[in-house]
Amino acid sequence: MLAAVAGVVGLLFPGALLQSTEVPEALQADVRQYLGVLALALPPALLFRMYSTLNQSSGKPQLVTWLQLASLAVKVPLTIWFVFGGLGVAPMGAVGCARATVAVNYLFVGLALWLVRTDALYQPYAIWRPIERPDWHAIGQFARLGIPAGLAIMVEVTSFTLMSLFIARQGTLAAAAHRWHRTLPQCCT
Repeated sequence: MLAAVAGVVGLLFPGALLQSTEVPEALQADVRQYLGVLALALPPALLFRMYSTLNQSSGKPQLVTWLQLASLAVKVPLTIWFVFGGLGVAPMGAVGCARATVAVNYLFVGLALWLVRTDALYQPYAIWRPIERPDWHAIGQFARLGIPAGLAIMVEVTSFTLMSLFIARQGTLAAAAHRWHRTLPQCCT
């Protein structure tokens, strides 16, 4: 929750970040709007990352792989639709990319929550059982493992966002090309 709050605040108030990355004044309004919409995508992205970590730790990373491939199958056409418009949707440009990301993140975190709630794979973990009193020793041991993993994820997510801001300095076309490149599967780029 703390990471989500910090990230959302950073995305909603990016003034210092825009200055340090030297985003041109002409693009700052668009970049602010893009980051503001993207702030809505951060909480479900972090929740889905928790689901991904749960699956990896239980030896079932394939399910996450299939969900991520399915998310691409949804996100690519949704991004194209939101960016260029059509079928009653006005063209949104770069903000359309962010809106597609928000929609897909909420859709797939919802799907992950449904799976955790209904799939027998997760029953032994008793995730939905009432919360017990904190065991600070166990929490400390988990933190020793989780904080470095969380920092690695933060670096990954932050680097993509910062790269987008650095590319925005080169103009609208370069920023759009970078965002489109991030939408495609890695095997195709």
